[in-house]
Amino acid sequence: AAIISNIQDRKYVDKQNGRFVPTELGFLITKLLDKAFPTIMNPEFTAMMEDSLDRIEEGEVDYIKMLNKFYTEFEGMLRSAIRDISQHREEISKTQIKCDKCGSFMRIMINKYGAYLACSNYPKCKNTKAFYRNEKGDIAISADRILEGRKCPVCGSELVIKDGRFGEFVSCIKYPDCKYTETLTTGIKCPNNCDGELVKRKSSRGRVFYGCSNYPKCKFISSYPIVYQRCPKCGSPYMFEKDTKRGGHFYECPDKKCHFKIKADREASSNEK
Repeated sequence: AAIISNIQDRKYVDKQNGRFVPTELGFLITKLLDKAFPTIMNPEFTAMMEDSLDRIEEGEVDYIKMLNKFYTEFEGMLRSAIRDISQHREEISKTQIKCDKCGSFMRIMINKYGAYLACSNYPKCKNTKAFYRNEKGDIAISADRILEGRKCPVCGSELVIKDGRFGEFVSCIKYPDCKYTETLTTGIKCPNNCDGELVKRKSSRGRVFYGCSNYPKCKFISSYPIVYQRCPKCGSPYMFEKDTKRGGHFYECPDKKCHFKIKADREASSNEK
């Protein structure tokens, strides 16, 4: 229990729908440990240690010599890790994605709002990009999408939907020449019956959630993905997608008085969100 709490508190993993998912910080820490402590991070390390303990118990190996050998090797790895930590961090954070402004490689950077890509040529180039991992786990840049039927109220140019550190938002396509931005709502009324709408946001751990546009006046929040499917019982224009060990994969009405549930189709749900 303590280990689970530690990796959550240190933001190495995030819990989504009852399952642990590694964060970008978790990916980087694992790569760093693989680089600095290859012997200990080897999946066979535990088995090798157990074999050594068995040999000690059977009198085949002197335990003092075995411990001296282990700690001598460990101290060497620790000294190297401390000495080369900056170099290792530089190597593991660099991606194969090139900066579209200067051609340098982009690096994974992490701050309190989550992970993002930044040009390795900083501070000469200050280009940054939002990214996601595709089905193969590869890094892909989040592309801007044209907001159909709307124009920038300041300069009349196209508006685009961008993926920022706090979630999606609307921006003028001519940014930074035109700095107009606005919050992107889902068009769904807040379940707390205030005059706000649900907004897709990101937590400091990079976790996606839905909150009310009237925050902090309204503190409604939900970590469940929204499915644009009308509830057949009460008529709610959307439902929450949930996945639990007990209930499996299903849609549930957000109305606390209704709580209608229906078995979800994974392929269909990915197209509805």
